[in-house]
Amino acid sequence: MNLIPAVASYALQGQAVNIPNAPAEGEVVRMTVGEERTFIGVGETDAEGMLKPRRLVRTHDQQ
Repeated sequence: MNLIPAVASYALQGQAVNIPNAPAEGEVVRMTVGEERTFIGVGETDAEGMLKPRRLVRTHDQQ
């Protein structure tokens, strides 16, 4: 699931984000950000359409 940078900034802090048309509840998804689709981690969807980060990775452009 590719996130826009504004939404990804919340996910990178471990916060759940609202995703319209999210995959089915309990599905584990690969999270990427931006046009480059930089991998930032994996998350899990819930029944309310929220994407909850489960494992995040630090990239070279994060300070």
